[in-house]
Amino acid sequence: MQPSSTQKNPPNLRRTVKIAVSFLAAIILSTALYKTYDWLDSGGVSRIPFNSATWISTPATFNHDSVRQRMVDDLLNSGVINGLSRPQITALLGPPENTTYFADNDFVYMVGPERGFIQIDSEWLTIKLDAAGKAVEARLRTD
Repeated sequence: MQPSSTQKNPPNLRRTVKIAVSFLAAIILSTALYKTYDWLDSGGVSRIPFNSATWISTPATFNHDSVRQRMVDDLLNSGVINGLSRPQITALLGPPENTTYFADNDFVYMVGPERGFIQIDSEWLTIKLDAAGKAVEARLRTD
């Protein structure tokens, strides 16, 4: 018996199509969730590699195009600041901000607006030196 041209797809073919469509939807959803997580993890900031000359020549701005904010994660993750002396830090990052914020630190640099859902504060790079004048702590703080 030959199937007529009006006969519906066989059950196995429909099942295979459903599985393929479900699999494709799962891949698309997984990719979207990963990209969303990555974006949220970065605070909605498109990160770029740290570059000393660019950091020094580009002051912080209070928007999400702040070059310093886009670089600071790379700078901190590299650990390059640890063990540097005061002149070395100044050569790397330029002179610190003239501010009373975080007075318990030796160097303070404004980075940009606070990342996250509610953005009312600023982010700052703070650096502490030990008694020998070497950097022992560099971290990101909000005011």
